[in-house]
Amino acid sequence: MKGASSIKKAGRVPEELIRPGEQLDFSVLPSPAGDEWSRLMGRKQRFLSVCEIIQTYDAVGGMEVYLRNLNEGLLERGGTVHMLYMTDRRGDKPRTEKVGNGVVIHHPVYQPDSKLGQLNEFNPMTLLKFSTELSSILESNDVNIVHLHNVNLPISVIGAMVAKAHKAGVAVTHHYGEEHMRGRSLEKLVKRALADITLHFADRKLGVSLSAARALGTGAQVIGTSVDTEYFSPDAESVNPDGIRRNYGLGDSKVILYPARMEPPKGQMDLLKAVKLMAERRKDFKVVLMGRPQSKEYVKALDDYVRDNNLEDFVLILPAADKKTVRDWYAVEDVTVLPSRSEALGLIILESFAMEKPVVATKVGGIPEVVVHGRNGLLVEPENPRQMADALNSVLDDPEMARRMGERGRELVVKEFSPKALVDNYMEVYRELTREVSERRTSKRR
Repeated sequence: MKGASSIKKAGRVPEELIRPGEQLDFSVLPSPAGDEWSRLMGRKQRFLSVCEIIQTYDAVGGMEVYLRNLNEGLLERGGTVHMLYMTDRRGDKPRTEKVGNGVVIHHPVYQPDSKLGQLNEFNPMTLLKFSTELSSILESNDVNIVHLHNVNLPISVIGAMVAKAHKAGVAVTHHYGEEHMRGRSLEKLVKRALADITLHFADRKLGVSLSAARALGTGAQVIGTSVDTEYFSPDAESVNPDGIRRNYGLGDSKVILYPARMEPPKGQMDLLKAVKLMAERRKDFKVVLMGRPQSKEYVKALDDYVRDNNLEDFVLILPAADKKTVRDWYAVEDVTVLPSRSEALGLIILESFAMEKPVVATKVGGIPEVVVHGRNGLLVEPENPRQMADALNSVLDDPEMARRMGERGRELVVKEFSPKALVDNYMEVYRELTREVSERRTSKRR
């Protein structure tokens, strides 16, 4: 067997035997090494176990989709994945979720809804429950790595500190652009302080885009993102745009789609102001806002703006939808709009490109890294409804230009944003970090 001599000399399993997608069967190694490793570590041992931490997990947001795609790839390669997050659903219990060829183990921690808003994130009882649950995961499941997907929350700090106390590796992935860290309000200063503490404990600092990596400072690297271009394809089976048009009475209206969480940084109010300007010159369009409401007050403000400005015929506000329904909406739409005030990249941009749809987006964060003005979409300044309205009108007025932009967008994501490449990137980081963790734990025992 290849590597047998190195086993006898070094007394350890060589790296070339750790293949993606396999469990290690130590008993097949030549004696005495095989017998010794089987006795010490059991007949089979997974080479990767990770706990992903995220603020919430509703399975439809961009960060959740990113994690689902990543976890599916990790499971295919023999990893074990735990998910730890906060939920406002009192009855949620630990559960398993089938993802691809494996299962993700969910550990929801109940966080009561509160009128305190973001101050509720500092609830000491909730943070204690979170800390206890993470400790239990680390103690009971031989977790190598704690992977944080929020950098500036109280649970980020707690997660990093608990991980270090249990000698696990800490990786941080930032999903927002540089703008997310800027500002001098009290809220921004507190968030930056939390981020600084979290990053102090991080072994690896990762950004989904160049803008996201820059926000983390020195030593950060771009890890990337991905989109399933087989599922998100205009030629995919079971795509049903006609059903969407019929069910929502869209007729021949041109459709502008924005699927995103409903919260002020996502810019839905800026878009509605652009809609008001567009409605002054045309009546042939419908803007569809779709997403989970992060703030009930914000959604009420959106509803009030639509009603007060007589925009009911031009705006449709829908709850978050599943993956297939979102794909059907992409097939229906003429253009995707992204009016965010801060964005690391924007998964909906990649999904839209995969469906051969053009994008009109704000020039923030990592968006200009993928949206090339005039080639696969149009860029506008943030919080500028006039520019947004003009850009959307340009795309709607020129279907041939929109078609070319969509085709170029798909060419880009097929070439540069494959799920396999993303998982490869993470596996390299995880392997390096797992090796470091093993060395640290060994040195501590000595």
